[in-house]
Amino acid sequence: MPIKWSALAVSNAADNLEKCFMEASLPLAIAKGIVRAALEIPDIPNYIKQRLMSILSSIEGDIGGSRWQVTGRWESMVSDLRKDLPADAMKAEQKRSEMKSLV
Repeated sequence: MPIKWSALAVSNAADNLEKCFMEASLPLAIAKGIVRAALEIPDIPNYIKQRLMSILSSIEGDIGGSRWQVTGRWESMVSDLRKDLPADAMKAEQKRSEMKSLV
């Protein structure tokens, strides 16, 4: 039974999301470096270290990059979205689109 929505349009939206997330990841990777440098400040009290570690953990949760969490939440969510797209419907939609462009 054919779906009534465009799986191809959702796939294109996922592509755009990935591009946005990649662009957003760069400043967050820089922020990770800033946090790591702050953690090296001599004599920093533990309660400040805990706050900094919380910030680092949050960033790594979003974009990944730790030894425990290589893939971030953003990447995982887009990947899960792609897994839910019906491949056969996308192929059929692509074929219809190609046929229209030939005419």
